[in-house]
Amino acid sequence: MSVVFPGAYETERLPGENNVTVKTTCTVNDQTYFASYSIHQFEITEQEEMAVVSYESFMSSIGGNEVSKSEWAVKKNKGIKAVIDMNEDYSKLEYRVVLVGNLQYQLVVLAAKNQYDEKSAAAFFDSFKLSK
Repeated sequence: MSVVFPGAYETERLPGENNVTVKTTCTVNDQTYFASYSIHQFEITEQEEMAVVSYESFMSSIGGNEVSKSEWAVKKNKGIKAVIDMNEDYSKLEYRVVLVGNLQYQLVVLAAKNQYDEKSAAAFFDSFKLSK
């Protein structure tokens, strides 16, 4: 996977019981960009269904309000993209998830609604590429 962050970033590796997750975060002008991938021990065969499970788990953990949700296609892989209101509609969060083989990819951009840079967020999401 590759993704272009708009500034300096920090990466951490988190080993789990059945996977390893690598999380990378960058904050520029009070807007946070987040990308992660998890390497699971086994190939995930129900990728679209697992994208739904991942999205529902994410929504449960953050407690936001879904504004919109649709399919996010990366090559031939179908995932989910969503816009979420946070903090009593003070913040905007865009979320994307897709699963490929034994890998799960998540991208997030978060900022206060009045500071959300749509152009920069779009450039971040558009820069996401799967490795060959």
